Amino acid sequence: ATGRAMMNALVSKVKAHPNITVHENVFALDLLTMPLQQSGDGVSPSTSSSILWQSGSGSEGSDDGGVSEAATIGCYGCDGVDLNTGAYLRFASKCTVVATGGCGQIYPETTNPGVATGDGIAMAARAGARVKNMEFIQFHPTSLFVNNSSSSSSSVRKEEEGDIGSRSDSEKKGALDSVFLISEAVRGAGAVLRNAKGERFMPRYDARADLAPRDIVARGIYDQMRVHSTKHVFLDVTHLSRDELEDEFPNIFHHVLSTLGLDMSESWIPVVPAQHYACGGVLTNVNGQTNVRGLYAIGEAACTGVHGANRLASNSLLEGLVFGKRAASHSRTVENPAQNWNRLVAAPVSSLVSLPNLSDEDEDEDEEDFVETIEAAAETEARVQRDMRVLQEIVWKHAGILRNDSDIARGLQAIRDLKRSIGASANDFHGTSDRRQYALRQAELVNMAAVAELVLAGAKKRKTSAGLHFNVDRPPATLPPEPKASNSANQQPSQLPQHQKAPVPLS
Repeated sequence: ATGRAMMNALVSKVKAHPNITVHENVFALDLLTMPLQQSGDGVSPSTSSSILWQSGSGSEGSDDGGVSEAATIGCYGCDGVDLNTGAYLRFASKCTVVATGGCGQIYPETTNPGVATGDGIAMAARAGARVKNMEFIQFHPTSLFVNNSSSSSSSVRKEEEGDIGSRSDSEKKGALDSVFLISEAVRGAGAVLRNAKGERFMPRYDARADLAPRDIVARGIYDQMRVHSTKHVFLDVTHLSRDELEDEFPNIFHHVLSTLGLDMSESWIPVVPAQHYACGGVLTNVNGQTNVRGLYAIGEAACTGVHGANRLASNSLLEGLVFGKRAASHSRTVENPAQNWNRLVAAPVSSLVSLPNLSDEDEDEDEEDFVETIEAAAETEARVQRDMRVLQEIVWKHAGILRNDSDIARGLQAIRDLKRSIGASANDFHGTSDRRQYALRQAELVNMAAVAELVLAGAKKRKTSAGLHFNVDRPPATLPPEPKASNSANQQPSQLPQHQKAPVPLS
C-alpha cells in the first residue's frame, strides 16, 4: 500500500510536468553505446546485442570492481518497440536511467509481476555495466498456496520419485505468473507456522521462532515440507477474530476467503516460500552511476549495497526514493557529449532478436502466407513458453532456497546450454507487425537467460554462505547459535548441511 501511494503520487507529478513526455507500452530492446575514445564523427554507435551469447562477459556474478574506474563506454539512450504500432523507436539521450525492477520471473513461483524478467539488468550487462550480488535472492516465506491454479497461486512442485517435481499441466498456461503474498505482518500480529502434523516448528530453527528473518523462516518451511513430503505448511492466525482480521488485514482476509473459501479466523491457511526480491543488480555508486558513462540504475535493478546479503522489509522503498533523487540530480551535471547526434539517431536498430521487419511485401502477403505466418507465430510462442519453464525449473533447482557446489555448477552449465539453444532458434521466426509480440516474448526469454546466468555465476563465485545465499557445502564464516533441540526425536528438523538436503531436484 505504501509503495502504491508513492507510485501514484510520482506518476501524477510526471504526467503534469510540461517537460516530460511519457511513452507507454514500449518494450526496451537494448542500450545505445559508443566507446568513449572513439566517439567522433567516424564511428557509429551500436547496441550491445553482439555480446549477447558470450558466456562470461566479465560482468557476471560478484564482480568486486567498482564504478570509480575510468569509464571506457558511453550510453546514449536505448532502442525499443512500440507495442501498439509495432514501430521501432530510438530514444537518444546523454543520460539513461535503468529503473526496470527485478527478475523474479526466472523462478517458477514469485511475488513479482509478470514483467519482472530482468530486462534492464540484462541490457546493462550487455552494454558492459558491472553487475554484482545477483546470487542474493530473497524468498518470501509465506505466499498463498493454491493447488492446480495458473494464477495467484504458489503451487510447490508435486512429489515425484521422492523429490518435488514439476508443476502440473493445468498450472502451466503461462510461464510468467505471480503469486499472492501473505505479509509477515500477519506473523507480527501473532500468527504461527505449523507443519502437516499441526506442530509449531520454527522454534527448532531459531530462537526468534516465527519472527526470525525471512531467509531463516523460508529455510525452515522448506525443510519441513521435505521432512513431511508436503507441498506447503500452514499459517495459523485463528487467535484473532474475524473483525480483527478484516480491520488489520482486509485485502489478505478477503483474498484468502474468495480464493480458497477459508475464513482465516477459523482455519489455518496453506503457505509456501516464493521468490520475492533480488538484492543484487547493476552496480552503482551513491549517485546511481554505473561504470558506463551516462548510464544510471535505481531501484531493484540496481546494486547500491544498502541491502547487503539480506534485504530488510521495506528498505527498498527508501532506497528507491533516495537513490532515485540522487541519480536525477547528478544526471543534470554529467558531461556525456556525442560528437555527432545525427549519426547517433540514424544508426541501425538493435538486433537483439529476430524481430520481423515491416515491408510492403509483408503487408501485401496473400491469405495462404498469412495463415502460415500465424501458425509460425503460434509455434514460436509455444517454444518460448516451453523454454521459459525449463529456465525457471533450472534456476529453482540449482539456485533455490538451499544450494550446493555440484548443483550450482550443473545449473550454470544447463543455463549456458539453454542460452545457446535460444540463440540458435532466435532467427526462426518471421512475420508482420501483428505477430511481433511473439518475437518480443523471445526478447524477454533472452533477458531471462542472461539474468539466470548472472545469478548462478554469482553463486558459483561466492566462497561462503552469507545471508540469502545458503550453500550447504560452504557454511557461513560465523554460525548463529544452535536452537534448542526438540524433545521429540521423530520431529527433529533435518540436518541442512548435507548434499541430500540441497535444493530439490525438478524433473
